[in-house]
Amino acid sequence: MRRDRPNDPHGGVAIYVKNNLFCKPRPDLQVNDLEAVWVETKINQESLLIGSFYRSPNSRANYWELINDSIRKANNTVLKFIILGDFNTDVFNNPSQHLTDILNQHQLYQLINSPTRITETTSSCLDLIITQSPQLVTRTEVLPAICSDHSVPCAYVRNTVIKNKPFKRIIYNYSKL
Repeated sequence: MRRDRPNDPHGGVAIYVKNNLFCKPRPDLQVNDLEAVWVETKINQESLLIGSFYRSPNSRANYWELINDSIRKANNTVLKFIILGDFNTDVFNNPSQHLTDILNQHQLYQLINSPTRITETTSSCLDLIITQSPQLVTRTEVLPAICSDHSVPCAYVRNTVIKNKPFKRIIYNYSKL
């Protein structure tokens, strides 16, 4: 699922999903002029929303309101959600007050605790994983960069299957009585 940047071959967001997983796009959660895409998937028959966001480092302050609108739409559903994205604000050293306000307003948790962009002179956490349900995630880590100067934040989503406990039963064979 992807959302390309309009009139620009550079940019956009995407979510890649394995063929054997249930996934459907959720355009009702998208906001015009926002680089974000939402999908609905299922884990153990429980629906979950996944959002992918990108905020350019030179975007205007009102871009945060577009992000807030999209998160508000997701928050107004009954589904839990996880947002992954490059927000281009360093949550360790100089977090945007706009991002802090959004997290507080929607009671969201930012789960990445390691730098995602490291240079010779700086390290910063620009790539985030955000959710209102941190119990969904068993752990997070930051993987090495693939084709970017940013490392890759990774979340392991809880996938517990409740198995039926074995039980004994007595079977009577009335034909042998």
